[in-house]
Amino acid sequence: MRRTFKIAVVLLSVVMTFNILSIAQHFDVSADAKTYNHKYGNYYYGEYYLYESDKDVAAVIKSNLISRVSQFTFYIKKNYVSDKGKYLEGLVSTAVKHDQSNPAAGDFLAKSFDSYSYSYTYFSKGYKKSDLYLVTYTFNYYTTASEEAKLANDLTKLKNSLIKSGMSDYEKIKAIYGWIVNNVSYDYTNSNKPASSKDPKTYTAYNAYYKKTAVCQGVSGLFYRLLLSAGIDNRIVYCGNHCWNIVKLDGKYYNCDATWELGHTTYKYFLCGNTDSFRSIHGIKNNNLYIGYSVPSTDYTNSDILTRAFVGRLYTVVLGRDAELSGLDYWTAELLTKGCDGASLALSFFNSNEFKARSLTDEEYLTILYSAFFNRSIDGEGKAFWLSQMSNGTTRQSVLNSFVNSKEWDDICKSYGINSGANLNYNNTNNSASDPVRQFAERLYTKILNRPADADGLNYWTQELKAKRVTGTSAAYSFVFSTEFKNSGVDDSEFVKRLYRLFMNREYDQGGYDYWMSLLSSGKTREEIFFGFAGSQEFANICKSAGISV
Repeated sequence: MRRTFKIAVVLLSVVMTFNILSIAQHFDVSADAKTYNHKYGNYYYGEYYLYESDKDVAAVIKSNLISRVSQFTFYIKKNYVSDKGKYLEGLVSTAVKHDQSNPAAGDFLAKSFDSYSYSYTYFSKGYKKSDLYLVTYTFNYYTTASEEAKLANDLTKLKNSLIKSGMSDYEKIKAIYGWIVNNVSYDYTNSNKPASSKDPKTYTAYNAYYKKTAVCQGVSGLFYRLLLSAGIDNRIVYCGNHCWNIVKLDGKYYNCDATWELGHTTYKYFLCGNTDSFRSIHGIKNNNLYIGYSVPSTDYTNSDILTRAFVGRLYTVVLGRDAELSGLDYWTAELLTKGCDGASLALSFFNSNEFKARSLTDEEYLTILYSAFFNRSIDGEGKAFWLSQMSNGTTRQSVLNSFVNSKEWDDICKSYGINSGANLNYNNTNNSASDPVRQFAERLYTKILNRPADADGLNYWTQELKAKRVTGTSAAYSFVFSTEFKNSGVDDSEFVKRLYRLFMNREYDQGGYDYWMSLLSSGKTREEIFFGFAGSQEFANICKSAGISV
């Protein structure tokens, strides 16, 4: 009894001719492989290799896929299976299972063809009382055997140029990832075309390497091959119409989406965990794509990743652009190995010709300072304070120094594992009611402006006094002759009373009050009265107790 099934239309004579010519080259993957020519009546079906185990058949399919053989035929000795289509498709799935030892196999091989078909003829008890199948597979590949041979050779050269002796696994992954994102672009031209018009090579590592452009399948395939060739296990995972890699590092697998990183030097999708953020942006609804792999819920991090992110942040916030790779590498090395601190780096950016060339207004300048050093938007009160200071002669450099030495900047630097380089001992002084310098600065607000200090202004004057950039007298002068004080409409009587409170730390006595008022009445200026109070022994004692210069 002979039953014939056709799942794809194949001309038997063509199949037979092709495979007779290619048997010796492509099929003998088993030491005990043998040929067989099945006879039914007076008809011979052709001489092909005969395999008696699914393992051997999967190895045959794998060998032919790697060699890009478009069509191949063989016999399978196999007991009857009811769903023969499912069985034959399962053999292909087995052939393209992950193979860490072979970069050209596994996930790379699984996406090496656009489509495939198969046909089979079933012979009941056709071979030594066992069922027999004559099977033909036909594959439509994206690339040819010669193209793949060339790619394999050139990728080996690339890998050898990127991977140096003594590199850690992290350094290998970063080197390969960095080369791809800085040398390959996304193939928008083909991506935006209908499927029938696309160049099929846009899906290949071949295009990603030689044409320097591809869609996600080509990019992830290139990353897959290079990583495996460097000894780094990884898989290609698919979610919807997008794919990326999960990469093994320190016993766990992390997401690396090189496609979404193309053209960037600071990375958002490098060694990411199964975080809510990554899942949301990639549309991951469940963990099925991670089955069998340990993907942590947190991102991978180390000093290099944190430092590069810190430097990249300054490029983005201060200069308004992505970092160039040479600059990113340089400043990262300066921070990690050369003793550079956060303050020095920030000053280098703000004092650079590139930043100065942006020709920012004072308000724009302050907005960037807040973003860079406080990691937040500027608030109305803070903006008003700093603009007032700058309009009264405070230089941008002085304002910058204040932000560099702020507690907020110190906290940001610590979050990246970097020494901030700030001049203050925040553990003892910042936000401490017992800090005498801070108390002195606060008195400037309460005694002269007759209001509580705002946080930005209080921090600024505290820092300026501690750093000896201003004296007690010069700080007091800035308040007494500030725009805010002038606009308050304080008359001479109240003016004198407030000077008593600030410089002598008490209310006025009548005799003293009459004396100062008479001087004002006789034509003395408020500035002269100010310096009269500032030169008092009482004020000298106040400054001394605060530990600041008069």
